[in-house]
Amino acid sequence: MYEKLNKIDLNYHLKHPGKGSEPGDPNAIFFLNGLYHLHYILRHKWNGAHHNLPRKNFPFKHSHSFIHCTSKDMLNWKWKKTKLQPSFTKHGMFSGTGFMTLDKKPAIIYHGENTKQNFIIISKDYNLSKWSSPFPINEKKSNTNFWDPDCFIINNFYYSISGGLKPRLFRSKNLQDWKYLGRFMKYDLDNVLKEEDISCPNFFKIKNKWVLLCISHTHGCRYYIGKWDKERENFIPEKHVRMNWQNNQDSKYYLENRDFFAPESVKTSDGRRVMWSWMRMQNIKNLNILSIPRELDINKKNQLIVKPARELKKLRINKKNFKNLEIKTSTNKLESVIKKNILLVKSDSFELKIKINIKKIKNKRFGFELFSNTKKEGFSIIFQPENKTILVGSTEAPFNLKDLKDHKFLEINIFVDKFIIEVFVNNFQSVVGSYVNYKTNNNISAYCLGDSLIIDSITLWNLKQANTGYKEAKKNKIWKVNEKLRIN
Repeated sequence: MYEKLNKIDLNYHLKHPGKGSEPGDPNAIFFLNGLYHLHYILRHKWNGAHHNLPRKNFPFKHSHSFIHCTSKDMLNWKWKKTKLQPSFTKHGMFSGTGFMTLDKKPAIIYHGENTKQNFIIISKDYNLSKWSSPFPINEKKSNTNFWDPDCFIINNFYYSISGGLKPRLFRSKNLQDWKYLGRFMKYDLDNVLKEEDISCPNFFKIKNKWVLLCISHTHGCRYYIGKWDKERENFIPEKHVRMNWQNNQDSKYYLENRDFFAPESVKTSDGRRVMWSWMRMQNIKNLNILSIPRELDINKKNQLIVKPARELKKLRINKKNFKNLEIKTSTNKLESVIKKNILLVKSDSFELKIKINIKKIKNKRFGFELFSNTKKEGFSIIFQPENKTILVGSTEAPFNLKDLKDHKFLEINIFVDKFIIEVFVNNFQSVVGSYVNYKTNNNISAYCLGDSLIIDSITLWNLKQANTGYKEAKKNKIWKVNEKLRIN
């Protein structure tokens, strides 16, 4: 299955142009001189991870590099020559973040594979083509088990988080000398398991709130919203929300909650906060595919708004509108379930926007099916008011219609890119999925249980191909990593 899917070129999701790997975390994103620069991890063959070991003692057959690509619009990417790789850094590169130094130089903080250290590396130009030698964060008084780091600036001080079960916080004036301050978070919240770590952290401010994007390795992507305590210099979390849920096709122990993983964000040219995550669905996790870019914002209720980046609208073509579609059921049968084809989509790359009056769906179970036919079930999106969830494929996520009491319509935004599906509901909930048999049929159907369902409107757009640099990079392999370490 992997080999089959790896040969499929996606239209607008960022996908590695060579053989994929695990991990595939997005890392170190910048906006510099009109270009977005994004890095992601690639696992590759390697003849040893430590430069100070004799050649006969190289025990590692693989290591990790940061692949670099650029874009003007976060959709059309061009791959660059890989600079951040073990042949240069003398160690593999695990997750971290990008930041601008106080003197406006691009810098990356990351974890050095098998070094037990976090490192900082500073670019010598805005093309990110030349880098200083990496230097470690040396702070030994805290006995920190260094792990996924983040670096942010408050009041002209650098702060560094080192991830883990209880993230540690450090402060510096110059990136060289660091003082241990204690735990990053004042406390954790009740809906977090004791065993959950904070990894791939990304800490930033939106309006008057601070947001921590992160993962736990057992439960995937999540975020905290809270405030920064200036006096005690720590983060006070007020809300914890998951962006990833149990996929019923995963491990029998229900620990593989990692379809949406390793988030990373950047501030855009016009001041928006945009994020990506690694799409790690069980059947495609080794393909190095990133989610579509998502805009983040905070509403008046201090909730995080997550919506597709507005740049995606540039891909829309062949618009079609349908209004007042009714799925009728029989009033004579208590268990009446009606499924009806509503659209024929002649594209494997499209966007759907469905609007339904909220007053008409109170306590109503209904849904939609992509790639639908009469003989075989396709990819389902089902609203389940009885347990306040939405089922997207085999992933069940929380969704309560009461949370939309200020909205007139339920608005479902669906993005399909061949076998990748991303679903957004009122910019309040979002769930990802995959469907490897996407070529089997192209009908979209709706179904409801009990009373009839009236769909106020459906808008369909085909989405034209973006990311044209992918095919070029697939041929020229400009990103190719040097898999051998030179020893003087």
